[in-house]
Amino acid sequence: MKTISLYLLRWALGLLFIATAVGKLLDNRGFAAILQTYQLFPTLILLPLGLLLSLSELILGIELIRQPKPFWPSWGIFFLNLGYAVLAAVTNLRGLNLNNCGCFGVFWARPMTWNTVTEDIILTAVSFAFCILLSHKTKEPYFSKGYPNEIKRPI
Repeated sequence: MKTISLYLLRWALGLLFIATAVGKLLDNRGFAAILQTYQLFPTLILLPLGLLLSLSELILGIELIRQPKPFWPSWGIFFLNLGYAVLAAVTNLRGLNLNNCGCFGVFWARPMTWNTVTEDIILTAVSFAFCILLSHKTKEPYFSKGYPNEIKRPI
């Protein structure tokens, strides 16, 4: 059951990130204009920042689906979701009225509300749970080199 849950979460998160990335990449200038409405970033870095965020989402989504043990992509998705949740909360606390949060680029305009913050927090919690479940599923540590043919010295 745990394996099926991980499999479904992996595909759901991966496809969601691929969909959001494609929506942003199809009109990167429009996504940069959305980033400008947050009033946090200098104008010179808006296009590169939009491209970096979109490509990061695309790569993480693809790697989450592609890799048999997607440890790093799952944590990357968690940290991106956490960053988006913090950005949405700060934007609402600053009282900015945004017509499009930019979650799916310019193609699915959703206003920035406290519901957006709630959705981002839930998505962050789901991605964190996925990371924890994924790290407990495997018995093999991720940080070891795993040399199977170690030379044993005679005593």
